[in-house]
Amino acid sequence: AENADIIIIGFMDYNCPYCKMMIPELEGLMKADPKVRILYKEWPIFGAVSDNVARLAMAANYQGKYHEVHKAFMGTKGRIETDQQARSLARAAGVDMNQLDRDLATHREEIDAVILRNTREASALALSGTPAFIINGNLIPGGMPQAQLEAVIARIRAGQPLR
Repeated sequence: AENADIIIIGFMDYNCPYCKMMIPELEGLMKADPKVRILYKEWPIFGAVSDNVARLAMAANYQGKYHEVHKAFMGTKGRIETDQQARSLARAAGVDMNQLDRDLATHREEIDAVILRNTREASALALSGTPAFIINGNLIPGGMPQAQLEAVIARIRAGQPLR
């Protein structure tokens, strides 16, 4: 959304069940309101597999497949238990796995830096878990249904306090 007046930054972990529940709410919101833009920040807090899954999604971005992989990972029922499972989901989403492995190696420092920056940002915001959202500078911890998100956005647009 080029002309977005609402920017939602979502701190997410691909193994967070509440994050997965939020995806249809956020997609519904974007369909209903073309002036809403959503930026996802990988914040892998559920261990090593979550960390690797986040890296795969970020590396897929170098071949223009981030959204496909994000959707595949978030659409998985339950946890992604292994790197092999994550790789097979990425492959099914149309990712060239040889290119992905090259990008993971070539862009390792860049990917590390983004995850570290996201982790530091989450810490500075005193986030206690995923999902967490920053909507035009307002911290909204946890998930909520689309209707509640729309109400929050209406208050922000009207210049009303959220609390």
